[in-house]
Amino acid sequence: MVQVNIAGGTLFKIIYIALALTVIVFGIVSLISFSGGVIAVFFRIYSIMFGALLLISEFNLEFIKKYFFFMKKTIGKGVFCIIMASTLLNTNNWYSWGFAIGFAAIGVIFILLSFFVQDTSEDDVYNDTKV
Repeated sequence: MVQVNIAGGTLFKIIYIALALTVIVFGIVSLISFSGGVIAVFFRIYSIMFGALLLISEFNLEFIKKYFFFMKKTIGKGVFCIIMASTLLNTNNWYSWGFAIGFAAIGVIFILLSFFVQDTSEDDVYNDTKV
């Protein structure tokens, strides 16, 4: 595997945190509008919860290492972004589709980056975690 040292690693963290905050704000604003019925409300609550998970996954917390290890890997972040994109498709608003397409694109980028970026090894993460 070819390993590329990306100097913009901080840039990716900032983008990921911005995505998380966007999902949280989008979910709260959509929830306040209270349109679309009960199922749409549940999707918005899930969006807020998933956005919060995206946000806290960027911080080095024991909880994330222990229960959401896939969020510490680049490929896991990419797959999670694609899942987030699917939850944003619950309305027929143009901005919802825009966010979904954006998240799917970023998810694909993270998955492609996972082939070139060296993640923290599993041993390092498991040794830091108190099981």
